[in-house]
Amino acid sequence: MSRQLNPMLSRLMTVYGAPKETENVTAFMGEYTRAMRDFVDSECELAASQLLAKRKFKTWPTIAECLAALEDARRNMASKRVADAYQAQLAVKRQPVPEKPPTAADRKFVDDCAAGKIDMGACGAALRRVAIAMRAGRGTRKWRSADDAVLMPWEAKHQEAKRWASEYCEMTPLGRQAREEGWEGYLRAYAESYFRNCPPGKTVMAMADWKPPQDVIDCYRGWRARA
Repeated sequence: MSRQLNPMLSRLMTVYGAPKETENVTAFMGEYTRAMRDFVDSECELAASQLLAKRKFKTWPTIAECLAALEDARRNMASKRVADAYQAQLAVKRQPVPEKPPTAADRKFVDDCAAGKIDMGACGAALRRVAIAMRAGRGTRKWRSADDAVLMPWEAKHQEAKRWASEYCEMTPLGRQAREEGWEGYLRAYAESYFRNCPPGKTVMAMADWKPPQDVIDCYRGWRARA
């Protein structure tokens, strides 16, 4: 058989041998090759690995089975590319940022907070304790600005959720679709809520694998259509 086979068909030929379902092997393989012409070699390799790992029959898989495996491989590779791009951008964004030294105004503000000279409302007692702890630690560790020091855990989680939701809307196909159709704000708020409410100890899903339920997406699109 002179026709060059793609990687998937070559591996299937190695495992199953020449197809016994036909007398014209060349024409048989030609039909498979034409059906798979839109897929690149890397997708064919991955599809073959997935199909051979799951299939329990000794006969050749049908063209439909092969195309289903190829579509799965294409989706998996696309998801991995999105995830890799997200991780690369996240690594850049999380590079250490040099701390700005506290100014005289920062120090005075902390001193005034610790002395109770500033009305800080209902959370005044807690902020005063933070200010006292900051002032006490000046001689023993690098002193940070008041803005950084008073950031509470829930505030940090809120900021991280906003950043995650923003990156989701920028980097995923669904985010781009929402921007084009005018319901990005709804999607951003839902993504932010998902991240913020993720239970402690549970890993947040990769952006490439997460999206709101379809009925929520349909609802948001309907709201925009009626706006």
